[in-house]
Amino acid sequence: VALLSKDRVTIRSGNADQSVKLNAAKAFWSPSGKRMALIDDKSRLSLLDTEKLTPVVLSPKASDVRWSPDGSRLMFMKGKALMMTSDEGTKLISKDVRPGTATWAPNGERIAYASGNQLIVDNWRQHQSHKIVGGHRITSTDWSPDGSTIAFEDANGALLTANPNGRNLTQISFVPLTSL
Repeated sequence: VALLSKDRVTIRSGNADQSVKLNAAKAFWSPSGKRMALIDDKSRLSLLDTEKLTPVVLSPKASDVRWSPDGSRLMFMKGKALMMTSDEGTKLISKDVRPGTATWAPNGERIAYASGNQLIVDNWRQHQSHKIVGGHRITSTDWSPDGSTIAFEDANGALLTANPNGRNLTQISFVPLTSL
């Protein structure tokens, strides 16, 4: 359990508490529980080793923090830029991403996100990105558990799905033209 206060982060494990002086407004546990990403009240992103309690500032501004499924990488937004950080360093994935839309594939090899009116799938290891769907103002994305389908919502509230290669685009919910 992590307890956040204005100037302290306390990690509770069993009957023992450990704390470090650190401003944190939001916390994001890694899948292993050994690291925690923290955003303070000025939107600064830090990484905390939960055993050594050693914080490292990763970015002066960040939002939309998401751990990779294996916990080896951290994806975050810096303004409209999608960034990824790992033990090897931090790199830019894309310069123009709609906040709140980036999601990891279950295997951690690809990322889906909205850019402009397009759904993009990025294979970050191979430095390849592909436009999957165009013509929709996408507000959220999510992968199926097996990674074979991406679900996304557009600004009109319609829910759609497509394969990561762009095939089988299907609208699975329809938005009424008039409200009752």
